[in-house]
Amino acid sequence: MPKPSRFTLTATLFRRRNALWLHGSAEEVKTLRTRECNRSTNSSKPRGFGRCVAIFCAACWLVACVGGRGPTPAPYVPDGDSERAATRFADEPSVRVDDFVVTGEETATASELIANAHWWWMNGNLQRALQGFELVFRALPEQPVSAYALYWAALVEEQAGDHRAAAGDFELVGARFPAHPWAADASLRAVRLWGFLGDWGRAGGIARDLLVRSRPWLPVERVALRSARALDLLERGAFDAAEREVARGRRVVDLAGLDRLPVLPRDLAQLFYAQAELDRLHARQLGFEGVDGDFARRFEQRAQLLLDAQAGYLEAMRAHDAHWTTMAGYRLSTMYRDLHADVMAVDLPSAVPAHRRELFRAAMRLRYLVLLEKAASLNARTISVAERTSTDSAWVERARVQARELQTTLDAERAALDNGPFTRVDLQRVLDEVQARQ
Repeated sequence: MPKPSRFTLTATLFRRRNALWLHGSAEEVKTLRTRECNRSTNSSKPRGFGRCVAIFCAACWLVACVGGRGPTPAPYVPDGDSERAATRFADEPSVRVDDFVVTGEETATASELIANAHWWWMNGNLQRALQGFELVFRALPEQPVSAYALYWAALVEEQAGDHRAAAGDFELVGARFPAHPWAADASLRAVRLWGFLGDWGRAGGIARDLLVRSRPWLPVERVALRSARALDLLERGAFDAAEREVARGRRVVDLAGLDRLPVLPRDLAQLFYAQAELDRLHARQLGFEGVDGDFARRFEQRAQLLLDAQAGYLEAMRAHDAHWTTMAGYRLSTMYRDLHADVMAVDLPSAVPAHRRELFRAAMRLRYLVLLEKAASLNARTISVAERTSTDSAWVERARVQARELQTTLDAERAALDNGPFTRVDLQRVLDEVQARQ
């Protein structure tokens, strides 16, 4: 009789282990755990207690798949990255034979492959773990086990820092397996990751679908969905609808008392950021057409909206999250820069003598130079926080670009004041006289 191969023995042993974990008595499970723990001290292969824990995770999944089926909601249809996630490893050969997955290197059941992937994950080898989970998803794309494997693949990708791939895979779990017990949680994770990446359209689309489900969301989860929806609406210019979503999110926060915590949950940072963005965009709509009786009123209204937005951005920073702090700091700096640009675009009518118009522009340059200095200070602080926390994102790069532009503008404004026909003392006297008449 030919001697069985090492893999045949290993596969047989795995099936016996799985049977004991799933159907064995408490005494048999205890004996198996003791035997595996004793064996793990003499082997560097993926065995021992780590293997047992991994197989136990697979057993928990099997129980969940057999017993946990909820109503089928209308799925959000994914596109782009989430569609590519299902096929990006399609060129690697694998064949399904009954409950076995056969590749060029091994033959194993789905539960064995998942157990292996869990073992690699627990031992810090994220690449091998990801390969194992994605192998199961690729070989059994329509089976319930595939949802479990894809969910874990997304978790590994998120841990490895590949947020875009993780968001696409989480989104795909919710779209392809809407009745799976983990579908709602996967979709919520996709909302958070797309929001982290600044793709409000994707985040808001999934959030819209999740909000109509009957699941009793936790307060922080509902805040995450409402704020993602609000930011999506703001990006599309639907200010009134966005304001309603923000108000609903604030109502959840007030009822649950979430804003009274010393450190805000990260989902609240997104809500306060959405509120600040709403105020900022409202402020940009208040332009200045000229220096008349309406200029002072509009400037006061815009300054108030700027302060309201600033309060929202500062609340978002209370989450002590480097990513949201960077975003909020960049937007704060941008607000002051935009206000300075809009004010300096105001000019006197062409009928006013050129000398008076030049004096007016110089006085405005002196008076509102502080806005540029404030913008530069906030931007520099944002970059400092990002460097101190080792944060590297598109928002940090935007802040660095803006820092260079602000410095160029500041140098130009200061040079215009120093080289102009009017001294700073003369200009300040003119400003004081105008202020006295008002």
